[in-house]
Amino acid sequence: MHILKKASSKLASDPALAPATGFIARIKRHRMIAIALLMGSLVIGIGNFFDALNKIMDFSDRFLDPRPTTLDALQHTVVMTATELKSEFDSVTVGYLPPIPPSDFDQVNRLIKKIERLDPGNGHVIYYRAFILRWRDQKASSHTGMFRYLEQMKDAGLLWVGDNGDAKVCFENWHGYCKQRQAFINHVLALDFQREAGTEKDPAVALSRLKAALERARAAVDIIGGFNDPAQGESTKDLVVSLKKQIVQAEHNLATPAYRAN
Repeated sequence: MHILKKASSKLASDPALAPATGFIARIKRHRMIAIALLMGSLVIGIGNFFDALNKIMDFSDRFLDPRPTTLDALQHTVVMTATELKSEFDSVTVGYLPPIPPSDFDQVNRLIKKIERLDPGNGHVIYYRAFILRWRDQKASSHTGMFRYLEQMKDAGLLWVGDNGDAKVCFENWHGYCKQRQAFINHVLALDFQREAGTEKDPAVALSRLKAALERARAAVDIIGGFNDPAQGESTKDLVVSLKKQIVQAEHNLATPAYRAN
């Protein structure tokens, strides 16, 4: 301590060392501010630890996982990553009910970002991001991605030749587009629109929702015959029959003066 004081006195008395003296003075004058900033940064850092960790991991992924240099290697990498993505997504969702915390999808999102870096616009990216929203209980928000997937399916260049609706084609086709997902999205949208019709107070709007639901349910049936798994909701074919009856009833109600008056 005595040595430091002597050094400080020497700096103060030597004009040639005035810049160094000023630097030390500034450190002394602002050290409390520096300490306060440091403590604040630590608090913020701890509060955003997981967010910061995800950013660091994403940053490292970009450099430690370079883009393949050949088309065959690119396709293989996307297919393998998509297979891992499905496994990871299932581990988060199977046996659980929404809403699932966003942090549970951290690894899923890392794999989605990897595929997106390799092939922007890939179907796996659009599909899984939409269904993550559904598992977070944000059904309405998921519709944007679902409709985008359906729109992309119009591009024949993204489709797999010989796609017969088998789910495995979704992963054999490195682009991530397949009839099975196309039909399932239509099936899910049909259920969503039917549910919306049931809560809509305006009879005319409710009728339009039912008609939109029927359009989607018919599309699912036309593509692969629909779905029969109870875990995926009402059978698509049964849904078509039910929606037709609901539409007839809704149209009858709208045409009834007493009903319109209510």
